[in-house]
Amino acid sequence: MNEITLKRVRSDELTRLQIMRLDRHYKTVLGDFVALYDHKRKELLVNSKIPDTDVQIFMRTVLYDGDCTDDAECMEDFEYIYANYGFTVYSILSDAWKAQRRDRRLAQAEEITPRVVKAIGDYIMDDDSPSVFDEFLVYQICSTVNKKKRTTAYNLVGADTEYVFYLGYLMGKGVIHDV
Repeated sequence: MNEITLKRVRSDELTRLQIMRLDRHYKTVLGDFVALYDHKRKELLVNSKIPDTDVQIFMRTVLYDGDCTDDAECMEDFEYIYANYGFTVYSILSDAWKAQRRDRRLAQAEEITPRVVKAIGDYIMDDDSPSVFDEFLVYQICSTVNKKKRTTAYNLVGADTEYVFYLGYLMGKGVIHDV
């Protein structure tokens, strides 16, 4: 899942689309190409002129499995990259790390979802379970939140879903009651 392929390339081997990404997204001219991450292909493209020791640092940062890059074991590598290659390469590798983190978290969620959906379904279908779902309250929360045009961090679900999740969470914690 977190496997990516390292591909050493010369700048003249990049595709037009990759060159356009460097230019438009990262504001880098082709002659300054150091690295580029291709999320669809799971490839880290690194200029063949970059020393192997630095390429190992690039791979270590992209594959770092922590939740944030300011952890001591990762921060030193990112600081090295920034100091030696500048903000653009730092951004490219940081974006690659974020893509890997997103994929990892999606895979973790996919793994536990069947158990959660089954547990909720079993509870709903159990004749002895109290009916606590207030569809009208959930509708009003969703309507109110959607008017705010707020988004979630990864934009995978709407902010209304986030609010309904927190409604259940805070009710369970006893912070919200009497609804």
